[in-house]
Amino acid sequence: MKNNNQKIIQVLSKRGRKQNKMRNLFAMIAIILTSLLFSGTFTMTAGIVKSVEYDTMRQVGTNAHAGFKNLTREQYEKIKKDKRIREGGYDIFLGMAENPELASRLVELRYSQPKAFEGTMMKLKEGHLPKEKKEIVVDTFTLDTLGLPYKLGEELPITYTVNGKKVTDSFRLSGYYEGDLLAMASEAYFSKEYVEEVLSVLSEAQWKEKCDMGETNGIGLINYNVTYRNSWNIEKKTQQIIKDCGLEGENIDYGINWAYSSTRLSRLDAGSVCMIVAVLLIILCAGYLMIYNIFYLSIVNDIRFYGLLKTIGTTQKQIKKLIRKQADGICLYAIPLGVIAGWLLGNAFMPLLLFGISDRLSGNTGFAGSPFVFVFGVLFSYFTVRISCHKPGKIAASISPIEAAKYQETRVQHNKKTSSKQFSYLNMAKKNLGRNRKKTAFVIASMSLGMTLLIVVYTVVASFSTEKYVDQMLGGAGLYLSSASLQANNTLEEMEETLNCFDESIPAGKGVESTRLQVGTCDMALSGKALERYEAEYEKGTIQARVDEQDVYTKERIEAARDGEEGLEAVIYGWDAVALKNLTMKEGTFDVSKYESGDYVVLEQSEEGDECAFNLASILYQVGDTITIQGKKYQVMALVELPFRLSKMSFSYNSLILFLPPEEMGKRVEEVTTYGAVYSSEDQEEIEKLEQYAEQYTKSVDKSIVLVSKQSLMKEFQSLEQLILVVGGTLCIFIGLIAIMNYVNSVATGIFSRRKEFAMMKSIGMERCQLLKMLYWESGIYLVLSCLIAGIGASIISWYGLRGFCQSMTWLIYHYTLMPLLLCLPLLFFIGWAVPYMAYRNYEKHSVVELLREE
Repeated sequence: MKNNNQKIIQVLSKRGRKQNKMRNLFAMIAIILTSLLFSGTFTMTAGIVKSVEYDTMRQVGTNAHAGFKNLTREQYEKIKKDKRIREGGYDIFLGMAENPELASRLVELRYSQPKAFEGTMMKLKEGHLPKEKKEIVVDTFTLDTLGLPYKLGEELPITYTVNGKKVTDSFRLSGYYEGDLLAMASEAYFSKEYVEEVLSVLSEAQWKEKCDMGETNGIGLINYNVTYRNSWNIEKKTQQIIKDCGLEGENIDYGINWAYSSTRLSRLDAGSVCMIVAVLLIILCAGYLMIYNIFYLSIVNDIRFYGLLKTIGTTQKQIKKLIRKQADGICLYAIPLGVIAGWLLGNAFMPLLLFGISDRLSGNTGFAGSPFVFVFGVLFSYFTVRISCHKPGKIAASISPIEAAKYQETRVQHNKKTSSKQFSYLNMAKKNLGRNRKKTAFVIASMSLGMTLLIVVYTVVASFSTEKYVDQMLGGAGLYLSSASLQANNTLEEMEETLNCFDESIPAGKGVESTRLQVGTCDMALSGKALERYEAEYEKGTIQARVDEQDVYTKERIEAARDGEEGLEAVIYGWDAVALKNLTMKEGTFDVSKYESGDYVVLEQSEEGDECAFNLASILYQVGDTITIQGKKYQVMALVELPFRLSKMSFSYNSLILFLPPEEMGKRVEEVTTYGAVYSSEDQEEIEKLEQYAEQYTKSVDKSIVLVSKQSLMKEFQSLEQLILVVGGTLCIFIGLIAIMNYVNSVATGIFSRRKEFAMMKSIGMERCQLLKMLYWESGIYLVLSCLIAGIGASIISWYGLRGFCQSMTWLIYHYTLMPLLLCLPLLFFIGWAVPYMAYRNYEKHSVVELLREE
């Protein structure tokens, strides 16, 4: 009996597909488009994630999962035997190049194993790693800076300091690789023989002791970069290896490669997770609406057929299985076609997407060959089909034979009689759409979803503000000059000399104000309300959130601060009123005369969450409070927003950031560092002239100077804007295509299912033009309602969601507009005319008599 039922199901399934070729074609198109949406979105998302990972690895300098730092040979031998490590390679740090010509570029000197060099993702353009004692490998940036050709065998002079002694030696170029602008520094590689000979001035134990005391940055010790079998729980694996190797108490430092998305996913906040889930739900909903509508119409039109099946004893379970079989048969062809088409389309968009992320395309510009795109695309598509045909299947299975014979797709409403004078095509169209409100609602929901998303994305793009971005990065400064020589540990006098030379070379101009930016640090203690607030943050867990278990020093400092001792680090910026008055005041008012008196202090506003521990200023103090620094009391005048580009671009944990006049700062800190200079003017033409001159000066006269100007920031801004526009626009195209095809399929299948009704109307004298007018009105109602709902929905989302988001971003000023909807109206109404017209023309191929005879 069971086998007979299976055969019946198979026969009826084939028969159902043959009888409904047109509707099956619509269903196939719907599934193909839904699969295309899923796989295309997955392909682009995965490609972006992979490219971001790759570009971040270029900044980190390795593709290894983790690195064990500053190891002795004995510690290295213990760790490398761990079975969790798939592969690894080590390097030994020698120092930094100190050639005057290399002041504009940090060059790290080291020996590297071949496996460790592979992990840097750099490939030699020519030559080989050093084999002979005096051979060297450098990048093209280093060769360019030294003015040397890309030629093997060239002699390179390198100056460095080891154990307090400056050494200058000459090396022969054995190979070179392409320099990477994203890398934090260039690398120069020596032979193992040379490095070991230089480092032999001290024993390994002595180098380790110097490192632990903070006198060296790991010179003479092993840095072991490792790759695990997968990138999940990298930090936990690394910590467990240290523990299992018995090195837990030996102060082993390690680093986690934050480039891997698995590492970042574990740190996502609730808001980011909700946003990701919301995007997935929107995409899933778009596909569901389309497929559900097609299957629903198919079931309704064949309801009498399912009723007849009930009369011959077919069970509800068999009918549901029959519908699933029909859906599976369509999926067998449609899903692979859609997934492959989406994958191809996604990869076609990848170069545009990656152009906005990176200054040069990474080596992996697509996600070709990854099985995950196909797996997720197939699973999501099939899941959407199954949930879409569940409700229609339930309708078909639950209806009785008698109900099926009398079943109408529409629900006829009996209203009062209306006179012929009240007849209109609009009223007729409204009644037709009201006959099946569920179908009408689904079509409108699908279309309005796409248009809503289009408006929201356009709002984000329209909210991009060059002025806000530049202001947040540079404040009111016209341009900012710093020097790479500061990073290369050159003296304060050299930094001052560099900036003085530039100032003296500037052509005479009017109204340009120049001021030095200085910084220094000192320890400070808390008392009173500030101490109470610090304790409250500690109890919440924000202060100790980022303190590593190995970081005993920071733990001791936190405990000292809780006890009212000097445990906090005060990062004091010595800025004069000229520089400070251009910044954005978040609270309070900046008074130049009071500030210059030396009795007032300005604080930088703190970040939220555990980021606040890098600047606790406004968490601990409010405007009007008194703060004590090295024995002197100051009154808090205002809270200010410090542009990132004007900061020293390095931050201390368990600290606070504040501003004092340069003379006052010099009394509170032992060592003052000048790290840059800003230039501002009320005359925009003078700033533009100075910017042009500074750009030429930094390229031809002194390459060690780093220039940040409004023009350079605008270029960065344009790349970001392009990225958002392309990603959001592509998603809108996908969603919009789904919405339009849903509308096309709904109207076409609706006309197909009403063929007999139209034939009856024509048989009693209704003309072709009258039928078309009715269909045009129905189409117009769909479009008008969809536009209204999209406009209202987008307005609500924009006001309650995007407005706050734009205010929190450094480059957005909320600007809501319905312009995309207005621009799309001509296209929408053309589609509203073309679809009914083409569908009706297809219907007219059959005669009235033939249609009236249809069962």
